Amino acid sequence: MQLRLKPAVLLRLAVLLTRTVQLRLVPAVPLRLAVLLTRVVRLRLVTAVAPSAAKAARLKMRARSPS
Repeated sequence: MQLRLKPAVLLRLAVLLTRTVQLRLVPAVPLRLAVLLTRVVRLRLVTAVAPSAAKAARLKMRARSPS
């Protein structure tokens, strides 16, 4: 079962991660890392939401079609 995190929590986590990374690496590198991380997070959110949205759409289509 996949844990569903709130966007705010993910954002905080990303910020925290980038801060810890910034202390260790050159500022340019964590910036790329942050962008990459946000893209991955967005993809995960989309993949988590998309199936349920598709299911809802299918149910609506079934409800509309007289059978």
